[in-house]
Amino acid sequence: MIEAQGEWGIMPLLRGMLGIATVIGIAYAMSYDRKRIDWKLVGGGLFIQIVFALAVLYVPFVSGLLEVCGKIFVKLMDFTEAGLSFLLGPYASKAGGFSFLIHSLPIVIFFSALVSMFYHWGIIQKVVGGIAWLLRKFMNISGAEGLVAAGNIFSGSFGETIGTSGGTVYFGRPFTARPTALRFWMKYSTNKVNCISAYPEDDVVTKEDYDRALIRIVLGDWDYRTYGGNATSPVLVDTTKPEKFVSFPSDKATIAYAEKVVRGDAANSTNVWQQVTIPLEYNDTNRYPTHIIISCAASMLGDYFTGCDSSELWLDGMELIYE
Repeated sequence: MIEAQGEWGIMPLLRGMLGIATVIGIAYAMSYDRKRIDWKLVGGGLFIQIVFALAVLYVPFVSGLLEVCGKIFVKLMDFTEAGLSFLLGPYASKAGGFSFLIHSLPIVIFFSALVSMFYHWGIIQKVVGGIAWLLRKFMNISGAEGLVAAGNIFSGSFGETIGTSGGTVYFGRPFTARPTALRFWMKYSTNKVNCISAYPEDDVVTKEDYDRALIRIVLGDWDYRTYGGNATSPVLVDTTKPEKFVSFPSDKATIAYAEKVVRGDAANSTNVWQQVTIPLEYNDTNRYPTHIIISCAASMLGDYFTGCDSSELWLDGMELIYE
């Protein structure tokens, strides 16, 4: 049983309050837009932490559960020591002194392998989904906001986070060739949408709809001074301002475009590896691109914080085709 250490007193209480105030003060001082801080959200997070701490100290079931978890992890560490003794014999003993290579690194490797196994079995995904559900219910934020459930990889760079509602990204990388297609291997697993924050007017989404993945490639000659980015990644996207998103298929700087929308409902079997080729359609054959954008999103509307928090998109063997 985890027992409370010491008695309640004014000094321990003041130290705790000073620590909380210091952390919040540092975060406030480093914020670039203090007006966007959601103090109700901050207060809710602190309240949950306080409730959890009191439960650990004074609720036998919670403290007992944590104690059992602690014993399980200690037992797992014993397994690593047994394995070391089997491999290294007397060299695994700490009697001759501590060695990070011998006594710490194997534990890290063991737990990394264990977590990988949990992920393969789907346990990690369920734990993450459960935490996302708690965040939605008790802190009024979406699972995507709390855990970045809508995974997105792209050619470009990440800018910065904006509160708990989004962030900025810089799309594009220098590129001057003219490929004819994008080819890749993919696998997609998803379910019905369970996070809805916003969506385009022409793409209404409900919780009866299945999530979709999006893979797209764009070639263009965007001027960073017009699109808000920089010379390397010219297109700036602020996910808190959907009304300013760039519509690449119709954008005047787009030279060629191709996309693949992956539907993962019961009628579309996408949870198996398959090779996909998407041909590029050129709007202008006389212009040469200056940049390329490749974006792959597990949730097609992830920039709107809308999608399924269990969507997973696997990609491999991506290549540009010149034919």
